[in-house]
Amino acid sequence: MGKRRGETLLLLVVLFAMPGPSAHARLRVPYEDAVIVERSELIVVGRLKPQNVRLVEEKGPNRGAPREFHATLIVSQVVKGKLKEKAVPIIIHYGLTPVVGGHLETRNTRIDLRRGRKDYPADIVEILDTGNSCRSDKPLVEDAGKDNLWFLRTSRSRISGQPKVDFYSIRDPEEVQPLALKAYFQSYLAKDPEKAVAEHLTKTPQVKARVQRYLDHLEVQRILKITDPLARGKKLLPFYLKRARWGMTLEVRKGIIQCGEAAGGLLRPVFEHPKHPWMRGDVILLWRAMGYKACEPLLIELLKDNEKYWASLDLKGGKWNADSDSDRGKRSREVHLETYYSVHALGKIGTGRAREAILLARQRWMRPNFDSKQIVEECGKALASIDRRCQELPR
Repeated sequence: MGKRRGETLLLLVVLFAMPGPSAHARLRVPYEDAVIVERSELIVVGRLKPQNVRLVEEKGPNRGAPREFHATLIVSQVVKGKLKEKAVPIIIHYGLTPVVGGHLETRNTRIDLRRGRKDYPADIVEILDTGNSCRSDKPLVEDAGKDNLWFLRTSRSRISGQPKVDFYSIRDPEEVQPLALKAYFQSYLAKDPEKAVAEHLTKTPQVKARVQRYLDHLEVQRILKITDPLARGKKLLPFYLKRARWGMTLEVRKGIIQCGEAAGGLLRPVFEHPKHPWMRGDVILLWRAMGYKACEPLLIELLKDNEKYWASLDLKGGKWNADSDSDRGKRSREVHLETYYSVHALGKIGTGRAREAILLARQRWMRPNFDSKQIVEECGKALASIDRRCQELPR
């Protein structure tokens, strides 16, 4: 259960740290441009031959059997690596689906992008990201049958009965990019990538956010080498406030945690600032992770204020989260998370002073209108942890 709880908290942290749509069942891990360029064995300008795109799938009645697409890529220019052939067989792995002429129908998939159009281009190749719960009909590039950038790695077919030899392949949406971004991606191959990429902040406005993430990442890496934890924490704080991210690494949060208690006080203005209410829960988790004991009075006071909030509500026989779409409902969800995070943190760093506030929270969430086994269970664990620590203190 401890591992599962940790995974749940990490997921919540990711959602706090990264802007975007609501969580879905299967979200792809995003790969940064620098990572894609570095890991690609071959980067080329090329186009697919529409007539050579074919589906390959396991034989038999299993409708959920593995599948992939095999195709021929006509290469017009090599950007990275070496290649003699102009026509290269490639594998488009499961999760990316090329649709030729706007229509694809297999034993377990039907895609029709034509929407009744009679003049839909017969040779257009649109590659869709079908390995993501946040799916859309927008293709990765306008037409993969025309020249685009391809970021290729070697791999083998996953379908039984296929030759066990290495082919160039793609498996992530970032591995096909519009040709208009060629100069931008080439900048990552320069002798000074940081300088070369920075020049594209004004030249290529459509990649401004991606460039800034890269530049922030390089600066964060320099900051992480600062030996003094307080100085390191002060330098990291602006990047934390702007929610700087690099893929899914959470490097800024990890860096702040590694500063230890020295950086704990730096987060107090963030915790108390009215413009950062969405960050309060994450600050509590950071305090817990770094073992910042000085936050105990703040968390005790927060639990007491939350109790006052609940006591002021007139639920009229309903649940605390019955009107989830209203402003009150949104605030109630925030208070719910703050309560859980606070109890969770006090379970690690709290003393006997926290018992009263935790008992108050447990009493509230044991009531019918406030049924939450998660908070009640966490209160029990926190109280047990505090009791153990109190017993271990010298008498």
